[in-house]
Amino acid sequence: MEYDPESIETIIRRTILDVLQPYLSPRRKALSADTKTQHRDLVLLAYKGFCPCCHRNQVINEDGSLLPSASFDHFSGNRSDSRPHQTWLICTNCNGRLYREPGFREDCDLHFRSYQNLRRQAIMQPELEYDSCYRL
Repeated sequence: MEYDPESIETIIRRTILDVLQPYLSPRRKALSADTKTQHRDLVLLAYKGFCPCCHRNQVINEDGSLLPSASFDHFSGNRSDSRPHQTWLICTNCNGRLYREPGFREDCDLHFRSYQNLRRQAIMQPELEYDSCYRL
């Protein structure tokens, strides 16, 4: 039986890449529809559709549809962890700054924690109404 060295090399490379890929760069895991809805509803109700990071840029229309300026961010930096408590809905400007500007992530940490506190409260007490972006 004759072996094609090129095909064996290709098989070995693919196998090595398949094994090592999870350790090289985590793939971005898409947010579930439920997680996206949870974030959209929170931003619409608690932040009046504006970015919870900068409070300047609108990310959701009054009808609840996402604007092109909306971006779901993995705040922890772990792109493979798309659970609601690791992600949030912010504007593309803030999302870009989180990865480009040193120190911006630390500056936004309080905003992210406040956002997550509101998210948890909304889950535990869905009957509460939002009267501002800082408290329920």
